[in-house]
Amino acid sequence: MERRVLAVIGVACFLGILSAAFGFAAEATTVKVEDITITKTSECEYPTPRRPAAAFGFASAYLLLLAHVIVQAYAGKVSCKKRTKASGRSWAWVPSILSWICFVFGQLLLVSAAVLNMQDRRSLWEICYVPMPGASAGGAILAIACVVLGVIYYYLVVSNAQKQDQGSSVDMVFVHEDTFQRRQNP
Repeated sequence: MERRVLAVIGVACFLGILSAAFGFAAEATTVKVEDITITKTSECEYPTPRRPAAAFGFASAYLLLLAHVIVQAYAGKVSCKKRTKASGRSWAWVPSILSWICFVFGQLLLVSAAVLNMQDRRSLWEICYVPMPGASAGGAILAIACVVLGVIYYYLVVSNAQKQDQGSSVDMVFVHEDTFQRRQNP
């Protein structure tokens, strides 16, 4: 495999693992229902030393976005560069679609949990909001799935492009237009 292919896969995997780690850290430090107290003025009071769950959640979402963009951009570059009419059917689009689905739902879970962890005070009439247990962990699991499926997609696109390169190793030669119409003199 080329160095660039290994570099893209390595960077994407590193960012995916880091995104999952931040997602699990956000889950571990998230605000729970037991941590909220209701004051005499009917307001929800969240824990005073702000927990880093929101920062972990946003960092996880950003790293997932970065990993996904890198994999999709490089796969698209290879795919557009090596596309020919003679290319056979490829099933590379299946992990690509699944990767996009995991990306969208993972981002929704991570960002919504991070936003809900940013609360300071709310009126009781507006209800005390806390993230659902497991939201950040679910986003972290989807981040891992997204990156793994993206790497599989990238690998399939690169391997299909390499197969096309090996199949078309014919050297092109210029032949004048009337070469085949000339008579051969013995």
